[in-house]
Amino acid sequence: MVDHLGYRVMTLVFVSLIMFGQFIICFGMNMVSLNWVIFGRFIFGIGGESLNISVNFTIIYKQF
Repeated sequence: MVDHLGYRVMTLVFVSLIMFGQFIICFGMNMVSLNWVIFGRFIFGIGGESLNISVNFTIIYKQF
């Protein structure tokens, strides 16, 4: 996806997933619901790992 849509757009998408996942985790903690916390960690993990790939692409390929 980074190759097709661009690293800038995908970086914003992945950061948004991280923020949304953190919001769900906070919501789950306030509601004392383990299911919401686990779901939030899932969304957070998708955004975090994908952001790592996007940033590595930026560092390696865009330095020349």
